[in-house]
Amino acid sequence: PITDLSIAYQSARCVVNATLTSEAFGRIPLEAGAMSRLMIAPEHSGFLETIIPGRTGWHFKPGNALDLANCIRQCLSLSDEERQARQEQARQHVMENFLVEHMHEKTFEVYRTALIENQHSKKKPIKTNV
Repeated sequence: PITDLSIAYQSARCVVNATLTSEAFGRIPLEAGAMSRLMIAPEHSGFLETIIPGRTGWHFKPGNALDLANCIRQCLSLSDEERQARQEQARQHVMENFLVEHMHEKTFEVYRTALIENQHSKKKPIKTNV
């Protein structure tokens, strides 16, 4: 068994996750992208957020072996120049969108927006001179 995942990622032309179950977030595409590797994963759950089809990897229909084989064929048929360009896009995608600092900032932005919208939606009491 491989105990150092970085060696496994570095030796792969593309990383395949053929799970049939949904993953809420799915960190494997992010690990692959951080290692400048393209990802092939099912077209569901967190994989929809972490893989940009045709740029950082491919999605296949879950349980469809022919679709999976087609994705693998596409990955393996890339020229060295195409593969290298997409690998750089995969790494850039992770670095720009999924670093902890970025994710914290995005989460705080959601909270700030919700607070502002909540403050604006509250009705102000009507003053009367009684």
